[in-house]
Amino acid sequence: PTGDMAKICNVVALGREDVCLDPKKLPSAYDRVLIGKALDNFDGDTAPGRTKAVLLLESVSNAEWSTCEQELNAAEAGSILPKNAATKALKKACQIEDGPTAAKAVLELVKKL
Repeated sequence: PTGDMAKICNVVALGREDVCLDPKKLPSAYDRVLIGKALDNFDGDTAPGRTKAVLLLESVSNAEWSTCEQELNAAEAGSILPKNAATKALKKACQIEDGPTAAKAVLELVKKL
């Protein structure tokens, strides 16, 4: 897919850019609302773990999976985020580009910061 369809679709019908055969799993509107509320809790906080959490929340909300993976790798290298089930789930969800699972995992992760 090309253009705007590439943002929401993995596979389009041959010769038909307007027919999506395999839609991407993007975060739902409700997930984005929950992420927005979590972001409001981090306003003005500049601690390294909290700054990284804001970047992760924003990347999941915007479905920027490469950014999510880069931030997680950087956080693991610097031991900024805890190594727990939520971190592992978020990393896997970002790799397979699964929005609902990533949203759940990132929200669980930031609860513990």
